Amino acid sequence: MQLVLVRYAEIGTKGKNRPFFERTLIQNISKVLADKPMIERRFGRILIITDQTPDLSKVYGISTYSTAVIAGNTMEELIAKVKPLLSFDSSKSFRVTCSRLDKTFTLTSQEVAANVGAFVQEQTGAKVNLKNFDIEIVIEIINGNFYVITETFEGPGGLPQGTEGT
Repeated sequence: MQLVLVRYAEIGTKGKNRPFFERTLIQNISKVLADKPMIERRFGRILIITDQTPDLSKVYGISTYSTAVIAGNTMEELIAKVKPLLSFDSSKSFRVTCSRLDKTFTLTSQEVAANVGAFVQEQTGAKVNLKNFDIEIVIEIINGNFYVITETFEGPGGLPQGTEGT
């Protein structure tokens, strides 16, 4: 199974019409995927669980999309999911980036990034470099769960096809 996180830009500014734009985007994503994926709307993201690695690069309304790993809802579970990704050595530099869409989560984005960064540094001996890094570990917190991003792709942006009227 493949987990994909979809980010959108312009839809987020649509106020009371936002659900209409999100539903239309989900319909357009469903048309592109051959299997019957599970698609969930979350605040600011669309989560897709599918059997294939989708190519959503031509679906209008998508800013970026990423393959990801669900990493639980505790720091211990997150660290356990990050550990297999540490196949680099001390000659590399890295940074940890965290986005917290769920503001009810007890830790801040900076606290999560600092905790994971300390673990990565301890395990690899690599240097932290926030501007000129070789490797970036990206974490998102959505609805109380951690997601570790493995790869990110660009979408065409704009509004979903079928929402612009005549």
